[in-house]
Amino acid sequence: MYGFLKQLQKRYRARAHSRWRGVPMTTHLAFIGVLSVLLIATISVTAFSTPHNQESKEEVAAVITPEATTTDSRLTSDHAKTVFNDIAITGESAIVVDLISGEVLFERNADTIRPLASVTKLMTALVASERLPKEAHVAITQADLLPDGESMLVPGDRWSLMELLSFTLITSSNDGARVLANAAGAVINTEHATSTDTENVESFVEAMNDKARLLNLANSTFRNDSGLDISPSISGADGTARDVAMLLGHIVSMNPSILEATSKPTDTFASDSGRAYAADNTNTEIAHIPGLFASKTGYTDLAGGNLAVVVNMDVNRPVAIVVLGSTPTARFADTEALSEASRAYFRLRYP
Repeated sequence: MYGFLKQLQKRYRARAHSRWRGVPMTTHLAFIGVLSVLLIATISVTAFSTPHNQESKEEVAAVITPEATTTDSRLTSDHAKTVFNDIAITGESAIVVDLISGEVLFERNADTIRPLASVTKLMTALVASERLPKEAHVAITQADLLPDGESMLVPGDRWSLMELLSFTLITSSNDGARVLANAAGAVINTEHATSTDTENVESFVEAMNDKARLLNLANSTFRNDSGLDISPSISGADGTARDVAMLLGHIVSMNPSILEATSKPTDTFASDSGRAYAADNTNTEIAHIPGLFASKTGYTDLAGGNLAVVVNMDVNRPVAIVVLGSTPTARFADTEALSEASRAYFRLRYP
């Protein structure tokens, strides 16, 4: 408004000696007076309104800042992570990792080394799937049934590799893990004319540790194929929540088919002879975690309750959630709480 009046005043002066030359002087003076009053009023309004406008801008900036939002009004990662602030879990160690970006959304003692219990079987399944031909069929031996735990496997029965991998993971079968270790260990020991079951398992466990080093799981050590405690003070395997998440990420990207059965509450498998085996998932709370893609439980006296899962937060957006050192019951509640917070995080980040 102020600029417009100044321009009008200039135009009037330029034309004062042309178009309005015959107009009386009193008219000229009256017009100039009106312009002057308007100019003064405009300046006053501008001076009064400026502080108010500035304050309004500052108030907005206090709510919406470059640190709080992106250019399209989505929360930044750090601000979206505040959904985890009030999470209370029982597990001694935990981590939540976006497997696409590699970003850690939440962690608690994620690099503390703890017993893995049957979460170990994730590595068992991975190494067996790599060492045995995909079309392989393996036979159950009496020695395979020595580990603690009963999976109703029958000596002399034969299984396809994929059926046995799935059965072992969904039921957390110690017998199934030993069958896989024995069969894959025999392949590893093919340079020997003969090898015992014990030698085969030892070679397989060595291959598990080799794989851990290859995947940079620097804090993971495997002593057997099942994760069962070796003694009251020695676990079958140790690792960190971060290492387990990295292992899950590798399996999801390289061989996700071995995890598919673990997303089901129950399943049925058949050996080559046609004998049917009903399988109940050791994760009894699957229905409470939407988008669950993979799951592996673990429990021993030394480990407490462990649970490692992969949950799809959206199409092709897998997140690994690992809880170690919880209780047999609380591990499920811990994981469910972290899954819900993860979903809230993605709603804020990608509305």
